Amino acid sequence: MKGYIGIANDDWCSHLQSSKSPCAVFWRKKAVFKALQKGEYFFFLNRKAIDGKRYVVGRGKYDEWNILSARDAWDIYGGALGYKEEHEFLESIKSIYKTDEVELGCIVLKEVVYFEEPVCLSDCSIDFSPYIVSGKTIDEEECTRLNCALERRS
Repeated sequence: MKGYIGIANDDWCSHLQSSKSPCAVFWRKKAVFKALQKGEYFFFLNRKAIDGKRYVVGRGKYDEWNILSARDAWDIYGGALGYKEEHEFLESIKSIYKTDEVELGCIVLKEVVYFEEPVCLSDCSIDFSPYIVSGKTIDEEECTRLNCALERRS
């Protein structure tokens, strides 16, 4: 089973972790997502490096991908998009895309868990270039190493 490491916004992670939602929607402007099959792991990578190191703060299992307008996405997923209120979500969309009239690629994740103690990618021998913008696929061996490290911390 392969996996995917997605760069996550700190506010997105904080909101979802505090809401204890078992579902999360990782979104970006309309883009195809074919990196995972249903049930494979999607890992949340903290956007900011700490002392040059990158940390995974949680994971979920890929369930589905679809394209929705920002407003439809809110109507269907609400707080699972990483915001408490619709106006906060739409303001975030506007700040990124200059309008909230955009179609979003919504990556729906189930069985979401966050870790009190994040795992450093380099401790799992996983390279992650600082030039990667949204995320990268990892192979079965890397996925196993990362899952084992995460499970030792939970």
